[in-house]
Amino acid sequence: MTHCSPFVSVISGTVDFTLRITGSPKKLREVSILRGNRGLGNLFRMSLPNIDPKLDLVFERATELSGVQMWDAWTNPLTLPKWFCPRPWWVTACRIDLRAGGEFFTVMEGPGEERMENHGCYLEVVMGRRLVWTNMMSAGFRPRVDQGMGFPFVARITFAPEDGKTIYRAVVSHADEAGGKQHEAMGFQEGWGLALQQLEELVG
Repeated sequence: MTHCSPFVSVISGTVDFTLRITGSPKKLREVSILRGNRGLGNLFRMSLPNIDPKLDLVFERATELSGVQMWDAWTNPLTLPKWFCPRPWWVTACRIDLRAGGEFFTVMEGPGEERMENHGCYLEVVMGRRLVWTNMMSAGFRPRVDQGMGFPFVARITFAPEDGKTIYRAVVSHADEAGGKQHEAMGFQEGWGLALQQLEELVG
């Protein structure tokens, strides 16, 4: 049996919503979203980088999903765990603090009881258009020594309308060639493609 316990609080204009789910080990156990003053988050701007093929991995697809649907998929902790990992892996915990300096945290679990915690910090949030985060920091722009996946990166996700579709683009920048090659060898293109397919099946 699955049990849910929501908690909602409003403090100084910030809404904190947490939902904990206990039950199947391969289903979502905890989600948390903290939405503060979105306007303040949008004051933080970063220019998009030039692509360096030695350091950057790029994933780009045209999808029938709308920009609104893509944005919800990436920022709603109740939606993200349903598609974010290529099966048979699952996201079993998710925390999203949708603002610059906010936390982006997930736990991924595999079929052989593998477990991977992913700590991140949002660097930029442009509502409906762009998300930028890094695993080199935790909430509040605090530097991290352990990057979890074994290599530091900055991920830039954008959503742009074009000819009735949404151009979904991810640029993941690495500190050195070794990190980029390691990430690519993990199945970067295949994994992101399968995750998008799962999202399209979920929403469509």
